[in-house]
Amino acid sequence: MSRLLFAWVVCVLLASQGRALNLNMLKQSAGAFSSSLLDLADTKLGVQYIQEYYNTLQYSQIQKNASIIAHDLARETAELFTTQKIALKKLKEFIEGIYADQSFVTSGRLECCNAQNLTNDYEFIAPISKETSCDRVSAIADDSAPSIYDRLNHIYRANDQAPLKWQYFGSEFGVANQFPAVRAPDCGSYDPRFRPWYISTATPNPKDVVLAIKNSWFLQAGGRKRLFEAATIILRTLNPRDRVAMVLYNKEVRKPAVGGCYATNLSLATPANIRKFQNFLDAAPPPYAGNNVSLTLRTAYEYFCSDKLRQGMRRERAILLFTDGERIDDPEERTVIENHVRHYTTSLAFNITLFIFTASDPGAGITREVQRFYRGLVSMNNNASISNTRHYIQLPSSGDLRQNMADFYSRFAATAQQTDQYAPVINVPYRDVFGLDQLVITISTPCYADVSGPTLVGVAALDLTLSDLLAGVEYFREGELSYAFLIDSEGFVLFHPLLPSPSGNDSAVYLDISTLEPQPMFSSVREAMISKGSGCMVLNTTQVVSRGSNAYDGTRTVLIPTNYCWAPVDGTPFSLCVVIPLISHLSELSGGPFQIPISAHYHRLDILADDDQLCSHLSYRATKAYSTVVLCPEAFARPDMYILEEETRESILYTLEALTTLDDGMKQIFRQGILQSVAATAKVEDVWLNDSLSDFQHIAWRYIATGNGVIRVYPGMQVATKQLNALQRPWYQRAVAHLGLLSISPPYDSGLGYGRIMTLSQAILPSDCLGSHSDNHYCGALAVMGMDMTHAYFSLLLHNNIPLCSQSKDYMCLLIDSNAYIVAHPNFTAETLTGELSYHHLAELEPLIARDMVGMGYLQRVYCNNFQYNADFTKRPRRQYSYEVTEKVISATEPLEGGYSTFCTFYQVAPILGTNVFLIVVELARSSHGRCAHTDCSCCDADTPCSSLPTDCICPCSQDIPPSNYNPCLESFSGLSASACPTRFSLEDLESPIAGIPTNGTLPMCFEPTCDPSYSETECLSVLACECCSCPENSVDECRVEGTCPTCMSTPNPTPLFDDTDAIVWQAIAGTMLALAILLTCLLVIFVCLYLRERIKRKKGQLGYAAKPRLQIYTPSFEIGSLSITSKQAGSFLSSPVHSAHSSTRHTTSRQLSCPADMLDTSSSQTDQGPSPDTEDSHLPETDGSFSNITGVSPNPSNAGGIWF
Repeated sequence: MSRLLFAWVVCVLLASQGRALNLNMLKQSAGAFSSSLLDLADTKLGVQYIQEYYNTLQYSQIQKNASIIAHDLARETAELFTTQKIALKKLKEFIEGIYADQSFVTSGRLECCNAQNLTNDYEFIAPISKETSCDRVSAIADDSAPSIYDRLNHIYRANDQAPLKWQYFGSEFGVANQFPAVRAPDCGSYDPRFRPWYISTATPNPKDVVLAIKNSWFLQAGGRKRLFEAATIILRTLNPRDRVAMVLYNKEVRKPAVGGCYATNLSLATPANIRKFQNFLDAAPPPYAGNNVSLTLRTAYEYFCSDKLRQGMRRERAILLFTDGERIDDPEERTVIENHVRHYTTSLAFNITLFIFTASDPGAGITREVQRFYRGLVSMNNNASISNTRHYIQLPSSGDLRQNMADFYSRFAATAQQTDQYAPVINVPYRDVFGLDQLVITISTPCYADVSGPTLVGVAALDLTLSDLLAGVEYFREGELSYAFLIDSEGFVLFHPLLPSPSGNDSAVYLDISTLEPQPMFSSVREAMISKGSGCMVLNTTQVVSRGSNAYDGTRTVLIPTNYCWAPVDGTPFSLCVVIPLISHLSELSGGPFQIPISAHYHRLDILADDDQLCSHLSYRATKAYSTVVLCPEAFARPDMYILEEETRESILYTLEALTTLDDGMKQIFRQGILQSVAATAKVEDVWLNDSLSDFQHIAWRYIATGNGVIRVYPGMQVATKQLNALQRPWYQRAVAHLGLLSISPPYDSGLGYGRIMTLSQAILPSDCLGSHSDNHYCGALAVMGMDMTHAYFSLLLHNNIPLCSQSKDYMCLLIDSNAYIVAHPNFTAETLTGELSYHHLAELEPLIARDMVGMGYLQRVYCNNFQYNADFTKRPRRQYSYEVTEKVISATEPLEGGYSTFCTFYQVAPILGTNVFLIVVELARSSHGRCAHTDCSCCDADTPCSSLPTDCICPCSQDIPPSNYNPCLESFSGLSASACPTRFSLEDLESPIAGIPTNGTLPMCFEPTCDPSYSETECLSVLACECCSCPENSVDECRVEGTCPTCMSTPNPTPLFDDTDAIVWQAIAGTMLALAILLTCLLVIFVCLYLRERIKRKKGQLGYAAKPRLQIYTPSFEIGSLSITSKQAGSFLSSPVHSAHSSTRHTTSRQLSCPADMLDTSSSQTDQGPSPDTEDSHLPETDGSFSNITGVSPNPSNAGGIWF
């Protein structure tokens, strides 16, 4: 028996020897691939060369007085507001002069809906005219409404200086005059009196409003609709400084059901909350009988009784009752209603004005009795100095309601006059979608005419983009992790780096600063800022830093002592704070083996470059003669001035002179260290300009960006925008998050017509930080170097360095980054990535591997809190979940085995040393993908709701922040254990270093691509601007320059870049058949040996030896296809290949028979050493121990694939 067991073990070892030998090569292959990538970074990008050069430079410790910086930045911000206030004052005085003289224009006005002769302007997204203004006349305005069209043009033009954008005046007659002129989408729909900027200026105090609307059965559908329309008009005029509540009533009182706070608290009138109230109104149930006014008014007043927040602040408070003309017949009910109003009017410490709006059906009126009752109610308002005669308003049965609703605002405008509030109003930021597509802030002021006492005649206003106004705050930088933020007098954030950039097209986010600065001691800083004080405080803070692309890479946190210094922005309700970490390694380049003045090539090739130096590189205007220098706003001492001033030849030459001069006065336009950074980065040209032509076949761009805002790029190119912040680009942040490592991005669409590319980037560190990158010893990056290369070229490198992936068909290889996004995969073909900018998560293409890696502790789930709303405010603040490779894998010195969590897919994972990527090798023969439940995880996106994903999908996703942590009424958060997510970029901004200027098609190519017709498809796609031309039958014909296939078309079904799925299947079958042959040979040898042994025994018996009983072996049989096998037990079946969830060519399933532990053991208690099939999805038939029911298992690929013994 022992000899038989030994023979059986030898058989198994022979059958599995090839696989074991290949896996032993994994570590060596991964090391070779690592060396190849690091060598590429050193020889083609120059990382090691520049690191060694930076080690020789001189640095000085940054010693900044944070208090002085805060006061200087607050003063500079205040100066911008002051400039605009002066312009607004001129406009106001001129308008009031026109009204005093009654010198109006009543005819010949230019309406904006008919504006002509408009031209494009780089500051606006819509064509405009700066030669004239235009009028927007409300449909309800009187035809003879006075206009000041063209009277203000010379004032407008005199004020038209950066950063000013729109200038306009809205009159009490419903006419708005605006400059520059722009075409309006229609005539009559715009009424300035019902715009938030107008309301907040005419009625400057914040308002608390409760809307009580009758869902009336008494009225017909038209009359009921009028009540709802009137309430909607009021709702849409509120701004986030106001608060609002809403109830519907008839027999009962109905409150909003979404979020418990809406039923008990006044809610901030943010766009998100306004939308929720509008949805509540739109979804009103069918009306039924009842007129419970007493309960409705008591409910409305209780909103104010329960309001303990900001009761001491100066706020206008009102209840708006929208009702019908139904009589209240019960005298006791009328008495109860009157007592409610009288009680709350006298008992509350503040005034609440009651407005009643009644509507009736066409042809029907409100009875005098009803009118007298409602007028009596509004007369109980306790502010006797203000007339109550217009607090009861009958709504017309037809026509526009806005004129009637204006009486509500006239009451508060009168209050403003009496309290002498004439100061300009700085409105809440909002997104201007008409002409700027950015966040704007409106500065406005009321205009009065002294007819019989001050009378409001309208509002004058100016619009500025928040990005222009707060450029100094946004681009503030004093070393790594420093930033600034701005809040208003109530603690709401105007700018914070964790919120969307003001220069983007995101909607405004209304958050209290305590949500973004959750440190326990920060409350003291907040209170001091709100009270307009100044000071400094050191706090131990947890800073949130992006790990790359925030939509995909997640965040990291750094615990570090930080200095907070704040100061008021004089003349505004704002306060500013700068945050500067106390880092021992915060140093600044001060000198080295370079000379000042230096020679620098500024990026404005359209002005500075000679025509013979220009060429076209990947459709961009470029030059191969030198690298170009780009200066980000933070490189300048006044980023706001740099952004606002248009670049001319004179200003560019002055900038160049300041860069190359020894004049200390001229150098003051830059921040300290900028000249040294420009000089130091010039060293990269030693590597970049000396490369051969072949290097430009695969590498698109090379660039280096310093921490203080200097970018150098080659080939030299011109940048399309001045508001460039390289430090926020994913390639920069990914390198900073992986200090000391070469960071590799997943492939993405270049968006420039040259295919799919990848970005490789690495940080340049101070010499005393090399080898020390822990959070306890934080090191800031001096610079980051990066380059873009084709994904196909990367695949060729993988082929050449890991033969296990390209030569053996027993394995499938893929690469993931530290966030489990796929860097390389067999199914990454040119077709699968066409038109897709998003990354592909491991769970999307290999859900079983992702699930097992979590189970094995190789991946861990993390999250941050995303406070950004989408454009229509339908998505509330949420937790953003992502996955990270754990330290177990990162620090592994040997490949780690996987598959033992799910027993579905067996693989080994190994880090590619020196990089942020990891190699996963799947053992196709051992894996049993077909036996495990297969889940479609195609919706693997960071924005996908977690609740909509299958439970076994290990995907990035998001879910609403729990109600226990979020109060949507006040947009406040509490008890959040995770940090805030940094702002996210659009997909178009994922990786590309900078946006260039496209060529006009007349420039010669900088580098001619070598598209050899004999290239394979992968070789062809690895060359920039090459494509595979194919014949009609779709067989690859030749490789040619992109766009030059005369009669052929692009290959519709390209093959994988570094593997072939069909080949894997057939090669796996061939391998299993070879193993089968080996196994059969072993069996044959065993039985021959047994046969010979018996023959020898018989002969010995015949020669006189004692005869022994013959060995009886019970061999029950079963068939596999046409092959008959005999054994006691056939083992477990394992389906072999792992396939992509989205692969058009699926791996077929194979089964494996494992050798039994002891063929002679007839007991039924055997331990299954292989993975158990899923209970629900197993396709193994039930057996009774005899295997007599296992039939028809075919070895062909249409059924079960190859078979291993």
